[in-house]
Amino acid sequence: MRVFLGSSSESVDQMHEVASWLETTGLEVVPWDEPRLFQLGENTLEALVRISKSVDAAVFIFGEDDRIWYRSDALPQPRDNVLMEYGLFVGVLGPKRAIIARCGNPKTAADLQGITWVDVSPGKTNRAQLVLKAWAQNLGRANEDPALTELLLQRTILQNQLELANEQLRFAESTVSDLKTFVQTQGYIDFGSLSPDANGHWKLLFDRSYFQGAAIILETQFRVPNDIHILLSASGLKSISTSVSFQGNNSEYLLTAVTKLLRRFRGYESPERFKQFIDHVPTSAKAEIDTLARERAEVAATRSS
Repeated sequence: MRVFLGSSSESVDQMHEVASWLETTGLEVVPWDEPRLFQLGENTLEALVRISKSVDAAVFIFGEDDRIWYRSDALPQPRDNVLMEYGLFVGVLGPKRAIIARCGNPKTAADLQGITWVDVSPGKTNRAQLVLKAWAQNLGRANEDPALTELLLQRTILQNQLELANEQLRFAESTVSDLKTFVQTQGYIDFGSLSPDANGHWKLLFDRSYFQGAAIILETQFRVPNDIHILLSASGLKSISTSVSFQGNNSEYLLTAVTKLLRRFRGYESPERFKQFIDHVPTSAKAEIDTLARERAEVAATRSS
């Protein structure tokens, strides 16, 4: 099924973000800025009519694009051509297949009051993804049922919760395995205190939030996995570099390679060697990792008190 996405130029980033969510559902996404969508010499309105008849649904981003005077007050509202295009697509597809995705708090026309829309504002994107996924799943049905869409949304939420629980379980299983390996090779570990010193940094590798956060921070410091070898060698940790394979220049493998490195430190290397590595990370990244360590240590202290 094909879904058209419309927005102003100012809201195009939000539009592309929504497009990326819908693509994960298997829909064919057609954003308004797609090359060759509007043919040379073709009247824009005629092109929009043609497009509205060639797609199965549409999503329009209502952003705070323009400032207008309304009853002695300046208010933000969506671009006027977006409002016009929304009306055109609703006329062809119906209001359940041409929907509004609001970003911010733009003024809503009185005639549109009461229409259910999805909020894609920053900070609300997690629920927005679930709502749009449920809507997309309901598109293939002959008669869209709001109650069914709600059930699909709840199912999607439960599926996401299950995926998160499975991810947490996998992390816990790998943690137990690495801890067992480390105890066998290095000896007893005292987890009595956590801090951003040598022992604290290493111990926090057993904290899921720190582990994942540190991996993301480190990922930004490398272009390709081979860059990890360079930093390890510069850190005096060439033995790790030669014992762990990071699959060369495949940049898509970068986060996996960083995760693999952190697991190596967690299961086989001493806390001092991990701190030795952290001390050779570029200054800005090291500061971020130190901040993350302090935050997670405070959380751990609160939980234990």
